[in-house]
Amino acid sequence: MKFYSLLKSRNYYFIPDEIQEKIFRSKILFAGCGLGSNIAILAARTGFRNFSLFDGDIVETSNLNRQCFEVGQVGENKAKALDDNIKKINKESEVLASEKFITSVNDFTTADNIDFVINTVDFSEIFFEITEFFVSKRSVVFLPLNIGFASMVYIFNQENLEYFLSFKDKIKSDFDMFNFLLSTTKNSEVVKKFNGEQLFKKINEMGFQPQLGIAANLNASNVVIQMLNILSNKKIRIFPEVNELTLNL
Repeated sequence: MKFYSLLKSRNYYFIPDEIQEKIFRSKILFAGCGLGSNIAILAARTGFRNFSLFDGDIVETSNLNRQCFEVGQVGENKAKALDDNIKKINKESEVLASEKFITSVNDFTTADNIDFVINTVDFSEIFFEITEFFVSKRSVVFLPLNIGFASMVYIFNQENLEYFLSFKDKIKSDFDMFNFLLSTTKNSEVVKKFNGEQLFKKINEMGFQPQLGIAANLNASNVVIQMLNILSNKKIRIFPEVNELTLNL
């Protein structure tokens, strides 16, 4: 059997030229560059080359177990450090890096015609403002969550935004948001096995939020796969359904 026939028969495919062209033209915005750093790096390796990065935080040693930074970048602004790392992969990448915290959607005045938004800011009023602002401009907004050895990616667009925003007044904290997502999510194997309230209690007892690099990289794969599905006009799961990648250990 010829190699190509073998690939085709087993459902293995490479990215066709016409989708690569769409990748080259696509623009991705990152509202937060910590969890987003893994996604940005994989996107750059996949061929995306137009990035807008927004984060006022700095790289800390505790980030290195799960975020795509190096020890020599500790103390640097995350948007600036991620800009440098993207350009090490493709020096022709077009990167806008804003080294300040997002306080208003007015901070995005220089970011036009965005195709995909990775929204990883804290669950506060600005999270909802960012989601609503970009969906109104026909961007697709992603909310990625890392849970142990699992990735859960929620997608928001014009089809489901109104339904999502109808719950906004009930969400006052990360705890509220996390449990809201778990309670509303449909078709999730992770939710069936997962006690979100118990995990939050454990995290509060420890005083910090541990995260494995394995889950962070699963999340990157999950988000990039969904972006490729959108560019290929394939059906995607939008909130309250979730896109999952898991390791059953």
